[in-house]
Amino acid sequence: MPGDGEAPAGIAGNLLRALQNLGGSFLAIAQTRLELLSTEIEEEWLRLAGFALLALAALFCVGVAIVLTVVFIVAAFWDSYRLSAIVALCAVFVLIAVALWRVLVVRYAAKPALFAASLMELRTDRACTSTEPS
Repeated sequence: MPGDGEAPAGIAGNLLRALQNLGGSFLAIAQTRLELLSTEIEEEWLRLAGFALLALAALFCVGVAIVLTVVFIVAAFWDSYRLSAIVALCAVFVLIAVALWRVLVVRYAAKPALFAASLMELRTDRACTSTEPS
């Protein structure tokens, strides 16, 4: 009965190859998901850096506006057209600060959820591997 002894070895070999293929597929999926996750982390980092720069620029402009307001109050007791120039510069910096703040608020409100693409892909993977009939 040499044929009987070969059949289990052939089945075991096929099973081993199938398990290796399954393991390789699982590792490929995991690698893809990790690459996507790292890309999303990098994008979020760049987005946060942009928010920080806009906030710093807005705070700088508010600081300049405050300094110019103080200069305006001091200069209010002087004569000539120095007041018009100080008021104009103060107004310009206040408008810049308000504009930068609005851009910051709009960008923050429009940001996507953290790891949204990764979560969507994992849901897709879960749906594809689900044992429930669709």
